Amino acid sequence: MIIKELKLREFPYRSRRGLSERLANHYFGKRGYEVFRGTMILGREFSVNYELYENVKRKYDRLEVILAEKLGLRLWMMREQITGGIPDFFVHKPGDSFFAEIKLEHEQIKPHQLQCAAKLERFGFKVMLLRIKSKPYKLLSHVKLDGAWEREVLVRQKRFGRARICAKTIAVISQSSNNGADEPGDGPYGVANRAKLPEQF
Repeated sequence: MIIKELKLREFPYRSRRGLSERLANHYFGKRGYEVFRGTMILGREFSVNYELYENVKRKYDRLEVILAEKLGLRLWMMREQITGGIPDFFVHKPGDSFFAEIKLEHEQIKPHQLQCAAKLERFGFKVMLLRIKSKPYKLLSHVKLDGAWEREVLVRQKRFGRARICAKTIAVISQSSNNGADEPGDGPYGVANRAKLPEQF
């Protein structure tokens, strides 16, 4: 799982309801991605609006082509296994596609969302946890969802102070890089971090 943080600019938004999804949709759109609701991967059979609205039909048909090109006959297998916790968005542009779960500030990611993310990764998809925060940590992290330690950190982020999260992350990077990893920050824990200035909305 990719964990990315973006800076939330100081602006008097009328409401924060659905704010993170709107900002993320705008963020991906500006970078040339097509943005689909994550639940659309289940197929048109689960849409009550497919036959009613032409734009909805085009969207579903377009996504079906993208998924079929990537998964082929495995598409039906994925749909059999994915039952809940689907990330907010599936984003795509030529050469790059991934799922994105969007969180505002310290909203927690739920265990069933992690389970779904792990299944999607097994089907070859990248999954991003995109946090939009007033004070980001300025880190872009890559976390494998195979170990209990990583799951605990992702689920219980709100219970850790900022310094403790950073300290644990740095400790894992240091230990991984000292265990003969091929890339800096890669190792048995599957965590790789690199400093990155946050982008701002």
